[in-house]
Amino acid sequence: MASKGATPVHRRTLAPPDYSVLPRRTRIEDTVTTSDTDPVPDPEGGRDTDRDFLIRYGAL
Repeated sequence: MASKGATPVHRRTLAPPDYSVLPRRTRIEDTVTTSDTDPVPDPEGGRDTDRDFLIRYGAL
């Protein structure tokens, strides 16, 4: 905590980045994945969840 009469310490402020000139666009064809992709597992586990619901709750 600063005591009374102490001079404030001036911090060096950084200039904000200049975004007036942007880098050139990257085409989608030039991009690659950075990690191996795996197929998403089946959330239903191969079961017919609609049939299971009807059997469980007796909706005939």
